[in-house]
Amino acid sequence: MAIRNTREEKQFLALIARMAAPEEDRVTWMENIHANGLSEELAEEIRQKLSSSPEGESEASHAKRTRNLIDLTRIIRQWRLSRQSKNFDKH
Repeated sequence: MAIRNTREEKQFLALIARMAAPEEDRVTWMENIHANGLSEELAEEIRQKLSSSPEGESEASHAKRTRNLIDLTRIIRQWRLSRQSKNFDKH
C-alpha cells in the first residue's frame, strides 16, 4: 500500500535520482520509499553505498559524491527529527 511521503522523503527521493549509483539500486530504493516510506535500514544501506569510493574515481566525481553524502546526512537528520517530534506529540 502506497503511503503519503513526507517532505524529507521527497527530498531523499530527489537525492537518489541524482546519485551516481547503479540504476537498478536507485529504482529499488525509490520504489521502496514510495511504497513503505523511509526506514533506518534503507537509509543506512544508501549511505554505505554512497560512501564507498569506486576504483579510479575522478576528482570531480569524488566531489559530487561527497556533496551528495553531505546532503544525504542532512536529510536523514531532518527526517529523524521530524519523526521523533511526531512520536513525541503522541505520548
